[in-house]
Amino acid sequence: MPTANPYETSIPGASVSGGAALLAKTAYQKSLARLNDQRGTRLYRAGFEGDINAETGVIDNVRASQTNKYGEFQQLNRNQAMQDESLRNQGIERGLGTGGGLAAQQRSYARYGYGMQDAAFGRSLTGDLAGFQDQQTGAAQDRDAALYQAELAAAQAAQQNGDWSPTDYTGMEQPDYGGNFPDQGNNKPGTMKKPSMKSTNPFGLNRRQAASKPKPKKKQYLPGQAPTSLAVINNYKPKPKKK
Repeated sequence: MPTANPYETSIPGASVSGGAALLAKTAYQKSLARLNDQRGTRLYRAGFEGDINAETGVIDNVRASQTNKYGEFQQLNRNQAMQDESLRNQGIERGLGTGGGLAAQQRSYARYGYGMQDAAFGRSLTGDLAGFQDQQTGAAQDRDAALYQAELAAAQAAQQNGDWSPTDYTGMEQPDYGGNFPDQGNNKPGTMKKPSMKSTNPFGLNRRQAASKPKPKKKQYLPGQAPTSLAVINNYKPKPKKK
């Protein structure tokens, strides 16, 4: 969302953009609510739960659901357990036992496949949640663009009507990071006075900044040398001779 300008001064006539700004913000809030609902539905279908922030859409404290027995994650674990049990029974029937050897080798291969299934499931869920975030980012960009256009239209209308000029700083407060604006009084738009360069502090420096300015060094001369400036030559007075 666009932030206020550093001077905290609204553009005259900005109330004209109020309707368009309200529509843009309402549209974004509706999109965010819809996406949050889709996030919750996708988590539940996957067999998870999470705390969704209604303002940002961020999901915290994601955890496996303890009540959803038919989620994708629960079904995946159930199928893997059933397959592992089937391999164990096959080993017993074939006389391979349940320990090492061929029986353990078959179940080891199967468990490697279980890990690949888990990774694929995680990528699918993460991709779906990232897609919701992309949609939210696009909705926020549309909102910001609409707000910008509304503010720009209000500023142009105010400028055309003579209610405001981008060169008129009347009523604006000095920002924390800048210099001083000259006092314009009741100047009309476009008639800003230029700051006087005769001021002892024309650039609006504070005392600490002014004190940090380097002072000019005094010119030094080697022994036997004398300054050759006109001021010194004109004020030169020879010493009287002793009688």
